[in-house]
Amino acid sequence: MADIRESDVVDRVFRVHRPEVVFHAAALKHLPMLEQYPDEGWKTNVLGTLNVLEAARRHGVKHFVNISTGKAADATSVLGKTKRAAAGLGHTCRCGSGRFFMTIPEASELVIQAGAIGDPGDVLVLDMGEPIRILDVAKRLIAKSGRHVPIVYNGLRPGEKLHEVLFSASEAGTPSSHPLISHVQVPPLHPMAVRHDARSHVSVDLREFGG
Repeated sequence: MADIRESDVVDRVFRVHRPEVVFHAAALKHLPMLEQYPDEGWKTNVLGTLNVLEAARRHGVKHFVNISTGKAADATSVLGKTKRAAAGLGHTCRCGSGRFFMTIPEASELVIQAGAIGDPGDVLVLDMGEPIRILDVAKRLIAKSGRHVPIVYNGLRPGEKLHEVLFSASEAGTPSSHPLISHVQVPPLHPMAVRHDARSHVSVDLREFGG
C-alpha cells in the first residue's frame, strides 16, 4: 500500500518493482466530498497523478495508461476539473461512467485494448453502450428483494450532472482500430504549471482547468 501523494514512496515502489506497463486508476472520486474539500482532490487527482507519471518516466516504464471512470468533458465540478487536468498531464485512457454500467470483464478487456492500441499522448474514450436509468436499477433491485423499499428523490448534489457528456463542444471523437474505442484531442498540461500552482498557494483555483 502507498499514498500517491508521497512522491518518494511512489518512487521507491517503482524502483523496487520496475514495472514495464502501468495502469493508473487511483483517485478521489466522491463528488460531494470534493466539492467541500477541493484541495484534497487537487492533491490526489492531479499532483498524485503527476507523481506516478514522473516515477514512471524516471524508471523506464514503456506504457502508461491513466484510467478515469468519468469523462471530463465540459467539466463543472471539482472532480471533473481535476480529472481533466490529470488527463492533460500524460498518456490517458478515459472510460465513460455516470449511468452507464459494464461488467468487470468487459471493462478490463476494453482498458487493456486501449492500452495496446493507444499512441503516446492519446486520449481514448470507451463506448459504454446505452445508458441505464438509476431508477430502473433501483426498481429491479427492490423487486428482487421481495421487500417494500421506498424510493426517495433527493435531486442533484452540488457538482452533479444528470447526464454524462462524452465529448465537449470543442471535442470530436475519431474512430480507432477498435469499434468501441474513439480518439479525442485534449490540450496538454505541462507538469511545471501544476508544480507552480502547488507551490504558490494552498487553495487551488480550478476554474482554468474546466475547458
